[in-house]
Amino acid sequence: MEQWEYKIISPEVKGWVSKKIDPKTEQILNELGNEGWELTGIAPLAGNTSTAWGAGTGNFILIFKRKKA
Repeated sequence: MEQWEYKIISPEVKGWVSKKIDPKTEQILNELGNEGWELTGIAPLAGNTSTAWGAGTGNFILIFKRKKA
């Protein structure tokens, strides 16, 4: 039976109007890929920021998996 391990990261998002992901994120993703991690999902972190117009989301999580050795 195959067994999996999981890793969850939350890239840093900067900016209020024009949101930008930290440039180091691409390097981190490449390193994870080289280690055998596969991106399997993306989920928003709802309600972690708020604006004058109501709750919003400024961040998200990336979910990775790879086979256990």
